[in-house]
Amino acid sequence: MAIRVKTTRRKVFEHEAPMRVVAVLGGELTEEGRWLDSELDGALVRILKETRFKGDFGTTLYVPLAGV
Repeated sequence: MAIRVKTTRRKVFEHEAPMRVVAVLGGELTEEGRWLDSELDGALVRILKETRFKGDFGTTLYVPLAGV
């Protein structure tokens, strides 16, 4: 399966995409991540707390969210 990556200067929700990527630094969402979290009613922050994910170098947390 081929994956095509396209960067943009728009907000994460301003166009359709099968996956969204946001950075987590020291367990905190970046500004873009906080914006996305507010659109998801705090789901990302809840998941970060539950999993204790810190976003350390080389780590990835895949979060499937229906309808996102």
